[in-house]
Amino acid sequence: MDENNVLETIYVNDVTTSPSHTISGLLNGHSYDFLVIAFNMLGTGASTDINVTPSYVPDPPVANVVHGNHELDLSWNVPNAQGNAIPR
Repeated sequence: MDENNVLETIYVNDVTTSPSHTISGLLNGHSYDFLVIAFNMLGTGASTDINVTPSYVPDPPVANVVHGNHELDLSWNVPNAQGNAIPR
């Protein structure tokens, strides 16, 4: 299903020894369900269900330093979390 809960079907004809398929356009932090099934002229095999949430590390924060008398004041922006919560 896509981010709007719409079921999408993709048929991949990959008969290599290392079959694969890249699905792009997914949103980080959103859960996706996939069902992988192999079939041939004799029929359909058992399926494998996969649930995955794509993610990526957050962007680095931009830090600012203000020098004072015997002290430093540090401040920084909240970075782009790439779809994942930043707990601290």
